Amino acid sequence: MSVITYRMPFGVQGDISRPSVATVEAQAFGATAFTQYGLPAKVSGGKVIPIAAQNDFVYGFLVRPFPITGANAGDPLGTSVPATTGIAGILRRGYINVLVQLVRLSAALKARPAVTTTS
Repeated sequence: MSVITYRMPFGVQGDISRPSVATVEAQAFGATAFTQYGLPAKVSGGKVIPIAAQNDFVYGFLVRPFPITGANAGDPLGTSVPATTGIAGILRRGYINVLVQLVRLSAALKARPAVTTTS
C-alpha cells in the first residue's frame, strides 16, 4: 500500500495564481538584484529593486515569466534565480504565489495597513 507523506506544493513562487484578474507591468531591473521570484519590489530611479527596509513602499511583486523555470532547462521549479538586467514583470494587482518566511517582516502599502508576517 502506498502512503503519501508530504503534500505537493501549492504553487511556484512568483507564479500568478489567477491570471484573469492580474495586472502586470513591464519595468526595467535596477542595480540591486532580486534573489528569487515573488519578492516585493519598489521603484528607485525609474527602475525596480527589492524592498530593503520596513518603511519602503511596495510597488508590486516580481512575477516569474512563463514558461521559464530557471537558467538551465533542468532547474527544478521554485529554485530559479531572476535575471539581473532587462525587463521585469511586476504584479500590480492580482494574486501571486510567494514563499512565506518564518521571520518578522513588514512593509508599508501606500495608504493601506502594513503587511506583516510572524512566526
